[in-house]
Amino acid sequence: MIKANWSVIMVSCHYKASSSSTRRISSALMKTNRHHHHHTINFNSHNHFKHYHSDRNAFILNNKNTMMDPEDDEELKRLTHLGRIHEHNFEGMEDRTAKLAEDLLKGSRVALSKSITLVESKLLEHHKQARHLLAYLAKLKPMNEVKPSFRVGLSGPPGAGKSTMIEAVLAVDPSSTRTGGSILGDKTRMIELSRMEEAFIRPSPSLGFLGGVTANMYEIISLCEYAGYDNILVETVGVGQSETLVADLTDMVILVVPPAGGDELQGMKRGIVEVADLVVVNKADGDLIYVARRARGEYRSALHYMRPKYPGVYYPEVVLCSSRRENPMEETKFPVSNVWEKALAFRKVMNEHGLIEEKRQEQRKTWMWKQVNEELVTRLLHGDESTSKFIASIQNFVEKGEMSPRLAADCILQKFLKTHK
Repeated sequence: MIKANWSVIMVSCHYKASSSSTRRISSALMKTNRHHHHHTINFNSHNHFKHYHSDRNAFILNNKNTMMDPEDDEELKRLTHLGRIHEHNFEGMEDRTAKLAEDLLKGSRVALSKSITLVESKLLEHHKQARHLLAYLAKLKPMNEVKPSFRVGLSGPPGAGKSTMIEAVLAVDPSSTRTGGSILGDKTRMIELSRMEEAFIRPSPSLGFLGGVTANMYEIISLCEYAGYDNILVETVGVGQSETLVADLTDMVILVVPPAGGDELQGMKRGIVEVADLVVVNKADGDLIYVARRARGEYRSALHYMRPKYPGVYYPEVVLCSSRRENPMEETKFPVSNVWEKALAFRKVMNEHGLIEEKRQEQRKTWMWKQVNEELVTRLLHGDESTSKFIASIQNFVEKGEMSPRLAADCILQKFLKTHK
């Protein structure tokens, strides 16, 4: 059996009813530096937090210089032991969930589709089965035994030609035995791939809020890796805060922009250019070639004034690209294959310096805190009746202007800590 080694994930969030193909995903990083010089919460009243509270920073577990005392060490060992027991406790796991994991490791596209559906579901029972699924996959094949993949994020404004370029990359990739992959997006945006039997295409739900999709995307990428895909492309629309999300998901960020400059370049958010490892000026063909060259010069100038992400190791480049395949003679000027060669060169340099693994370690910590953040909010919103009434009362005070949002947040947190002693 020949396995397709491409997985393309089109991240779609913040659904707009006017166009099914115009979606974006936004993610706000959990702020870990929140200074409360004056607060009313007594962290010392709770055993799990009393050793991590400082006068200058009241955020839980944020002081990296805090020394762990013997009591903390014993507590950590106890929690780690419980975690190991829980990891191997599959009580309540359905047989079909176990079968799903086994089929996924065999590279089944149907199993991958069902697994993603299970992970995305917000039903409580599905949430439990998704947790069993991920734990069972880790038991059958630990992540450190999974073949390392190359995660590439493609971001850029709508109409830049990201989907067209993805189709072209899959067609020209010299390392693939055949074109194929997993696509989480609209079939209408990748017409040729939608006709291929090897292609797996699926729309991504918006869910209407930030936490849902962002919390699932890391797990969805892991599912694609378990299914055996070597190259994973994550496409987002580079507006809002989606560039932060794609940088926290991938090894490399490619910014795809149309051949424009001047006011259009000034309107591009600084953040999306800062996280880019490679800027691709697309549609560099026909009458647009001169505009594309001018845009390339402007982006090079803009990058020159930005702090490099990997000083002394790698500096972002700006290249021209044409994804058109109607006229093969035009495509040879700036083929998409050049973009992929640049991406592979980036991967080689980063691996030589151990920076991809270092980045993934930071990403795992980031997503751990995202999960903690979402779980805390979920427990607050879906707590017992007493907590729900308390939160409703606090919200009422805030709406009337009788309480500041910060004081309200402190009161809710104090209530949460008191309830979960």
